[in-house]
Amino acid sequence: MIVDTYSGISGDVYKGKTLFKQNCAVCHSIGDMRIIGPGLQNVYNRIPEPKGPWLKNYILNSTKVYLSGDAYAKKLRKEYPKDSMTVFEGTITDEEVNDIVVYILGSTR
Repeated sequence: MIVDTYSGISGDVYKGKTLFKQNCAVCHSIGDMRIIGPGLQNVYNRIPEPKGPWLKNYILNSTKVYLSGDAYAKKLRKEYPKDSMTVFEGTITDEEVNDIVVYILGSTR
């Protein structure tokens, strides 16, 4: 297991890469290329603090984060109004989302 010490989230980066390819890569690139959603290059510098938990919550249910009044989620919804993310809450485990977060944050800095 590889621990992402920047975000405070522990996860397996190799499992995260596989999970990202299975669940996220259809809409997001690890680089700067927009597919359906934004490219994730430098996402660590764009998302609010606390970075790991914010990204984890956004991956699980971006609409819930948006409806909470989160300013960055509102900015994303304005930029991508028709492209709300799949709700993964209840379909991937807490451990799996940790793995995805560690992979994304470790690959995009």
